[in-house]
Amino acid sequence: MAVSQKHCIFLSSTGRTGTQFFGETMSQMIQGCQSVHEPDTTRVSMPVDWIRKMAKFGGPKMLWGQYRECYSLGKLSTTRHRGITGDEQARKYIIENRLEYIEQSRSSLYIESNHIIYGVLDLIVELFPNSKVIWIMRDPRTWIRSAVNSHAYHLYGIWDWDSINLSVRAFNFPDDPCAGRWKKMSRFEKYCWYYANVNNRAFELMEKVPNVKIFRYEDLFDRQLREKYFTEILDFATNFKDGFKCSYELKPELLNTRIHAAASKRLLPDWRKWNSRLVETMNYHCGELMRRFGYGDERKWPIRY
Repeated sequence: MAVSQKHCIFLSSTGRTGTQFFGETMSQMIQGCQSVHEPDTTRVSMPVDWIRKMAKFGGPKMLWGQYRECYSLGKLSTTRHRGITGDEQARKYIIENRLEYIEQSRSSLYIESNHIIYGVLDLIVELFPNSKVIWIMRDPRTWIRSAVNSHAYHLYGIWDWDSINLSVRAFNFPDDPCAGRWKKMSRFEKYCWYYANVNNRAFELMEKVPNVKIFRYEDLFDRQLREKYFTEILDFATNFKDGFKCSYELKPELLNTRIHAAASKRLLPDWRKWNSRLVETMNYHCGELMRRFGYGDERKWPIRY
């Protein structure tokens, strides 16, 4: 059910993986490219950006619309994951929220960096068949520290309370082992659960997508490895099977750009200082993913794989 032949890259993750960096810098390295970061998502921590988006998309979409699946691809990811919104309706919402926006771009390549689209990646590629998906994987130990210590990350916070179900929770899935004890779980454990649940859901959907590449956050931002892996990501993003290509130039100086500064208040220390309870909780929820992507084999990590 293709609706557009535009060449697109959709880059996603669990968040806290440099998605804003990619949205703001890819167009500076790829010729004829428009790269955007969460084009229609409200961020109360970025008021100037919020005002600009309201001027473009309108108040209803950028205010209460963020809590409705017909306006927000984040809420749509949640409702589809839970089985509330069927695929046909989800396709309709994706078309309403993205077709005109993408088609009006004068650039030959559209890149969207957006962590909230994790639950509709397969449908997006179905509707925009000249698309590829890039998934950024991050070590859950550093991911959770970044998420807990950031004032900009509102998962299960005051803007994401249980009753509105903006994000998935264990009790949304009756067969989940944590469904019955969700409200007793610590914030740390809820984040561990979320990390595993969202990554596994995305991998399930990406099995249906023909053009997918997964990169590790650590490889992309390691000073010794980043030029190699950024060249790989740029090459993947600019070459398509139908012969479409874009020229690119790796600009190493951009890789030093720091988009998100860490919060000054350290609520969660480095994993090397975690107690046994935190280590065991992390391993229970995320151990399988850690093994799959080569995390946790350090001598200082108590659980060796």
